[in-house]
Amino acid sequence: KTLIKRPALARDPRQLQFEADINRLFLYLSYNHLGKNADEAQAEEIIEMASKASFTDQQIQVQENVHSQIKTFCKYMEEILLPNENMANDHQLASTVPRRSGLSFAVGRSDPTHNNLAAPRTRPLSQAEVSQNLKDQLGYTLNVKPSQIPHKNAGQGLFLDGTVDVGAVVAFYPGVVYSPAYYRYIPGYPKVDALNPYLITRYDGNVINAQPWGSGEVNMRRFGSFWFKSGGGSRHSGSNVPMLKTLVLVATRPLQDEELLLNYRLSNSKRRPEWYTPVDEEEDRRRWS
Repeated sequence: KTLIKRPALARDPRQLQFEADINRLFLYLSYNHLGKNADEAQAEEIIEMASKASFTDQQIQVQENVHSQIKTFCKYMEEILLPNENMANDHQLASTVPRRSGLSFAVGRSDPTHNNLAAPRTRPLSQAEVSQNLKDQLGYTLNVKPSQIPHKNAGQGLFLDGTVDVGAVVAFYPGVVYSPAYYRYIPGYPKVDALNPYLITRYDGNVINAQPWGSGEVNMRRFGSFWFKSGGGSRHSGSNVPMLKTLVLVATRPLQDEELLLNYRLSNSKRRPEWYTPVDEEEDRRRWS
């Protein structure tokens, strides 16, 4: 890997690592976007583009490629969960009701017409049935079962059932998202990580707490073209509100029928758990500089 040496980045190792991560994602996701029939010449073209495109352009392309894969996933989920007559009704509504803009959705503007729409009925499928249907459509699904990592604290692991290529978005990191202004609401604040190993931080400072997410049967709610987990918790806790700031897990190599391993990139300035094995100490140091 080649990191561009610029005086500004030398003074800000964290930004340097962020740009290196975006560059790597640009390569992975662009390659995946080409599909299985991509040839060597196309792969070389992507590498050349990655060396010439600005950081901003690469970041935009990464977001677009991730969004494209998520849209495909949502389309399959609609086909699996919605009865055919509901999908037909949705298409009829789409042709008669003005479509709400992404901006109005983001800023929370209300639309009386949309507020009166009833939530669509879904097929009464079990989690196993949804999982199998998703595998039939995507070529893979995910299962939670005891980890194969040889450590007493390994706990549950996330397993891929099927096959994916490099650059595939295989999962979301679920949880409640806290922006820096709301850190004090993280359970256990200020020692938030004392009894919670499920916290993960984005580059923009948003913290995702996966501890309350739980496991087992999943209830899904639909917001536009997206499906979110719902149910459980207090009605005032905000747990039913869709959180769009999240992390996605991207395959860095072809995967088939195996346990997924996440590079948590924990800070090397603090004591790390016994089970943790760093992937790249230098990257960890830059990330938390």
